[in-house]
Amino acid sequence: MLEFVQNKKNQLISIVVMILLMAATCYVIFKDQSPSHLLGVLSSVKLRYIFAGVLLMIFYISCEGINIHISQRGMTGRSSFFKSLGYAFVGFYFSSITPSSTGGQPAQVFYMKRDGISISHSTLTLMVILITHQFVMLALALGTFLLNIGFKDAGFYDIRHLIGYGIIANTLLVIFIIMAMRSRGLVEKIALGILRFLAKIKIVKKYEKWEASLEHLLDEYEDGAKYIRQNPKMVFGITVITVFQIIAMYSVPFVVYKAFGLSQYSFLQILYLQSVLNLAVSSIPIPGSVGASEGSFLKLFYKMFSESLVIPAMLLTRLLSFYIILVISGVVSYWLYTKKFS
Repeated sequence: MLEFVQNKKNQLISIVVMILLMAATCYVIFKDQSPSHLLGVLSSVKLRYIFAGVLLMIFYISCEGINIHISQRGMTGRSSFFKSLGYAFVGFYFSSITPSSTGGQPAQVFYMKRDGISISHSTLTLMVILITHQFVMLALALGTFLLNIGFKDAGFYDIRHLIGYGIIANTLLVIFIIMAMRSRGLVEKIALGILRFLAKIKIVKKYEKWEASLEHLLDEYEDGAKYIRQNPKMVFGITVITVFQIIAMYSVPFVVYKAFGLSQYSFLQILYLQSVLNLAVSSIPIPGSVGASEGSFLKLFYKMFSESLVIPAMLLTRLLSFYIILVISGVVSYWLYTKKFS
């Protein structure tokens, strides 16, 4: 994956794939929409809330930068906040253009290494951030669900298979993380058994390469577990910041809701729906979950925004929470890359 960061051709292919997905999504969603109606609705929104949405996403990126800064300073005694913020933008950009967000952390490791940060330190930093992010995401989904147990004005049934997939995938990932941190031997035995089976039926090729990658991954989780045990206060601080980080991103649909002058539903209810949506689409192997996020939003938020507003609301929400920040992150990533090699 580090080669992907340096290979402009691969990046271009990923961007083209994303653009094609976006074009297909726009065609399916907007083919029966009147452009004049859409523009009329969008022109009526309260701009101060749109500005608030942009600030929420800047805050979201900044929180990851703060977490990187805290962790690096704890390990090495020195860290530049602005460089850490740059790494956060890099992570968002490369996570967005690669399936299942697989490119984000390797790209961050690459950029950190160029700045003199050892791979062991950068990998450990990002592993702790990943672990806390995964746990907080699931905890928020569960917590908002329990607080909104009677809330039924959403299209859960329409995307029940997607929600089920998201719950299973993310729960299995959390179980894997816990087991890898506490019982490496058992996880290694199970994972190698699965790998051997997949290699036997010709699904997995180059078994030795996969085995080495697995060992490396388990080493990272083992180091992460040790770091967490040795630095509980620091990890607690990172976890608290991650809570605010994810809530900021999940709050974007609420500011869009307020931008249309709506007030029937509460902040907590909208936070709940967005947490379910994110859980459902986060593990889909599509760059940026393009298509899945838009379609799921239309189903989940249909009653909340009404038929006339749900498509404009989806468009604004995705622009604020993904596409605008994607462009900004791409510019920052390119600037950091050329600045270093100029």
